[in-house]
Parts: sequence; structure tokens; C-alpha cells
Amino acid sequence: MEKLLIMVLLANLMGAGEINKNKAPVITAEKEIPTVINVIVPKKTIRRVSCTAYYAPLPKQKKYALGNYSRDVRMNGRGVETSSGTKPEIGTIAADPAHYKRGTLLIVPGYGIGVVEDTGSVIKGKKRLDLFMGKGDDGLESALDWGCKTLDIQEAEIVKVAIERK
Repeated sequence: MEKLLIMVLLANLMGAGEINKNKAPVITAEKEIPTVINVIVPKKTIRRVSCTAYYAPLPKQKKYALGNYSRDVRMNGRGVETSSGTKPEIGTIAADPAHYKRGTLLIVPGYGIGVVEDTGSVIKGKKRLDLFMGKGDDGLESALDWGCKTLDIQEAEIVKVAIERK
């Protein structure tokens, strides 16, 4: 509960004015928490994009989007490694590297905060993203449930915030 309260207070603090990146904002806390914490802060730029979903198929799933394992692998990849060399997990986003640098944090409504770590053969342009939904039958179900959504996404950055103890 105190973490949520701190995040709400910090979000209000960050939205209230400019952030001085040379001096971390200070907030007072009564509980034992770290001296400095990382806070994800939305940037002002909002972009409307088309967000689809992908997953990592596994052999012997109950169901496949295209009927069998090999077709689903052709469409989604094996889900072993992203184009940036990381292991895909919930929060991995595929985007066109000409428009989104690897490591870019994005806030996607209904999905949460993700990191651009992957690319895709049909993921082209600044208005197209693909969101990783997991592995196997559960990942497929989540991807199919997501479908294709047009959403207003926001880039974000990590800001260090100093905590002052009472």
C-alpha cells in the first residue's frame, strides 16, 4: 500500500512541473524504503498506433492460430530470443527500429509498460507495434484476446527519486 501511495505522490509531483534531472525530487516516507528509487515518468508525446500481439508457440500445444506449430513459428518466431538478444517476456515490444530505439520504454493502455526489444517482418513505421503475450496455449489465448487495437501510447523514461527519511 505504501508503494502505491508513493507512486501516486510521485506521479503528482512529476506532473506538477518540470523535472530537474540534475537534482532528484525529494519525498518524505515513514516506512523503510530505499534511499533512491527509480520512477517511470511518462513523456508528453502521445502517439496513436496500431497494436497487435504475438506469442511463442510450443510443440504439442492444444491449439495453434494457423493450425500447426510450424506455421505459428513462421508467423510469430520461436520466442527464444528477440532481435536485441534478450529472452522475450511479457512487456517485450516489437517495433520498427527506424522509429523506436531499442530499450525505449512505452506505456500501452491495457498492456502496461513495455520495452522495445524486438522487430518483426511486418512491423513497419512509427504507427505499428507488436506486443509479446507469453508462451504456449496461454500466450496464444492472450494474443487472440488482444487482437488488434488502435491506442494512444506514450514514451516514458526512468527518473531517480531521492527519499528523505523522517
